[in-house]
Amino acid sequence: MTANDNGYDYKELDRERIWVICEDCELLRSFDGKAVKAEFTATPAPSPLRMIAQKLIGCPKSKEDFGPRCRMSYYWTFEERTEKAAQEEAAGVRVCDLRSWEVVVAGCGSCKHVTELPRWKLIKMVGGNTALQELQPRLKCRKCGEKGGSYITIAKLPR
Repeated sequence: MTANDNGYDYKELDRERIWVICEDCELLRSFDGKAVKAEFTATPAPSPLRMIAQKLIGCPKSKEDFGPRCRMSYYWTFEERTEKAAQEEAAGVRVCDLRSWEVVVAGCGSCKHVTELPRWKLIKMVGGNTALQELQPRLKCRKCGEKGGSYITIAKLPR
């Protein structure tokens, strides 16, 4: 959903129940996702959180001025967090998700040959959005020539 012509896609408004938490007021509230989406589309507010704080809750503090600011943020329930983590885990680790201290190590299943795959070279050859699981059938061993029988692990560089 793109609202108010600012070009941002508000994925947090696609939830069934929208939970918000204010750290200052110690307030945890939930709203109907469809109602908030309809209200935000009709409001010239720059962000959904600001609209929720000012119109639905009535917070006297501003979201962007100096001084006492509203510290409201989105809150995800345990079920939503575990569901999101399961979706990310099922998608697999992508090349762009690797940190600078992590090294991709590929090994051959038949001859046990092991080699490092530099992150910069992977990004250059297959792109950053490719999952590491997609690379396994494409790898070919330099020692024995077997293709598809490899495994990939992520190792951390020593300090």
